[in-house]
Amino acid sequence: MKKLLFFALSLLFSAALFAQNAAPKKPVTVSFKVEGNCGMCKSRILSVLDTKGVKRATWDSNTEMATVTYLPAVITEDKLHQLVANAGHSTEKVKAKQATIDALPLCCQPGHGHHKD
Repeated sequence: MKKLLFFALSLLFSAALFAQNAAPKKPVTVSFKVEGNCGMCKSRILSVLDTKGVKRATWDSNTEMATVTYLPAVITEDKLHQLVANAGHSTEKVKAKQATIDALPLCCQPGHGHHKD
């Protein structure tokens, strides 16, 4: 009986410790590089970042930097990078697939100039 009680208490303590170390419930803000050229790029990037768990997202075409405020308990930073890359815009962590890049309008493809919004 003592072993069972010890096991139950150990399990309860472990669960409480895990819950305490879970993803923060407060919003976190990160900035990362996202390749893009023009207003269409900006619309596409912000559109995919308009997802559950994201509180705010901006993208600056001059610096090619995205700034995203999100809830880590709902979405991860890696998922943010993957969403943007899936839309055809490589990030500093995830490269977009070439077929997806090729499907973008020519002005949105890397190497076709940098256009101001």
